[in-house]
Amino acid sequence: MHLSTTYRNRSFLQLVGVLLVAAFAGLFTLYYVTDVLDRYFTEHSAYLARQAINNESESLRREALAHARIAASYRLAGDTQRQIGALHYYYQRTGQQNVQIFAPDGRLVHGDPDSSTALNDAQRELLTPDRDSTDGSSVGLIRTPDGPALAAAAVIPSVEEHQAPPLLFVLAQPIDDYELLQLGFDYGLTDLHIADERAPPDSRLQLAYVDGSPLFLSWMAPTFGRELLHNLLPVILGSALVLALLVALIARDALRNAARLVASYNQLNASRSQLESSEKRFRDIAEAASDWLWETDDQLRLVYLSGRFEAITHYRISDWLGRPLSDILDCEGQALRDWLESGDTGVLRCSYTDQLGNQRIGQLASRPIMRDGLCIGYRGAASDITERVREQRQIEHLALHDPLTGLANRAQFQSYLDENLAAAQPLTLLSLDLDRFKQVNDSLGHAAGDAVLKEVSDRLRQYTRAQDLVGRLGGDEFVMIICGPISRDSLDQLSQRIIERLGQPMDYQGNEIHIGTSIGTASAPEHARDADELMRCADVALYQAKKAGRETWRHYSGG
Repeated sequence: MHLSTTYRNRSFLQLVGVLLVAAFAGLFTLYYVTDVLDRYFTEHSAYLARQAINNESESLRREALAHARIAASYRLAGDTQRQIGALHYYYQRTGQQNVQIFAPDGRLVHGDPDSSTALNDAQRELLTPDRDSTDGSSVGLIRTPDGPALAAAAVIPSVEEHQAPPLLFVLAQPIDDYELLQLGFDYGLTDLHIADERAPPDSRLQLAYVDGSPLFLSWMAPTFGRELLHNLLPVILGSALVLALLVALIARDALRNAARLVASYNQLNASRSQLESSEKRFRDIAEAASDWLWETDDQLRLVYLSGRFEAITHYRISDWLGRPLSDILDCEGQALRDWLESGDTGVLRCSYTDQLGNQRIGQLASRPIMRDGLCIGYRGAASDITERVREQRQIEHLALHDPLTGLANRAQFQSYLDENLAAAQPLTLLSLDLDRFKQVNDSLGHAAGDAVLKEVSDRLRQYTRAQDLVGRLGGDEFVMIICGPISRDSLDQLSQRIIERLGQPMDYQGNEIHIGTSIGTASAPEHARDADELMRCADVALYQAKKAGRETWRHYSGG
């Protein structure tokens, strides 16, 4: 008896020691993991902050370079005043803000000299691209009365040698608290703001103005590791104490009642109780799950359906027992029997029609039922993924279409144009700009403007074929791609019909609205072989149509 007591006490102390070592190892591991998480997210947040500023700078530089190239297409040989007049007209039409254009002698020829983002001579000199610059552009931070701003400069080159010297195009973007908060939101940075050198070094980014002086940005450093530690530590400690107590009690009872637990009668009763509990747990889970469970015999005839089957399909279970599983499920691209017999552990997409006539989409998972090495049937679960598939299709549609009009957006237009140009398919691009649309917004409101844009989209669809594309690039700017060769007479007739159709009055809440449109056309491969050049040609033709008095069309004729 004494030996038995000594053995039990020694075993108990050993168990306690093992639990303490395991608890210490677990706590140390948790602390190490949370510390690694904090250091990783701190370093990653600094990387994201720098990446955000770099991406904003590169985006502004590319935008300035694109505007400089567009401005270059407006340059007219030998007449600087006409060049500047054309650029004035362009930026007044587009409503572009914070734009400045400088002559080679530093004189401001376009822009507001009293604007908060206006460059002084020193800033202009520092921002002017070097002669050996690959694309004639630069970007940097400048000081303004309202705070820091990001400025990009690009050279507007002379198209021909005898033209006036190049001009300098500058596009400025103020950096205020709202812009930084929005930028931080886009990159997952909390409370991104302008700071000074006193900000914590692990959440501070040092930038430099073009004159070399520093600019500091700061944000709230993430502390996911510490938060995880604070949240989990009490739970882990409490669970460890409860577990230790339970283990101690179980160990004591197990040692005390070891002789009786060996008895076969008690083992049989315990096994029977566990089996009944398992069956009850299975039934409870099957009835509470969102999926419906099924089981078949070796001929794939249904022998069991869970209660969720009726809730999801609205069929009665009794009507389907004994019938083949394939009677209700239509699997895509593969016979159901072949898939089940293949032993595939993945899922199979299938479809079925419920009692209400609704088409549903599901995922089928299955396992064979083996007995004595033979398959006597199959059991598995059917998950309803109809809403998930519908949401995915909606997301894919929104990624490629304008949400207001349902037309192709800029991404789909660019992809479609690149694909057809890469295949060397002849096509014609029509660039359309609505006339008097701004008056509609100003007089009747943006709701009326949206209604006009929808009506314009519906009318433009009437003039496209299945292989053509019509899209909205933004605002009142529309494009059409006519695939295949088309004669000049046919193109003239199409342009005339579009102008006449869009010129017909529209009704909005009892108000008769009149707008017009101007069209510029360019063809590939006659005028260009890449998308950017073809767009430029169409824009030049559109500008010529606008200049000719609006509500007309012009074909690109070079220049």
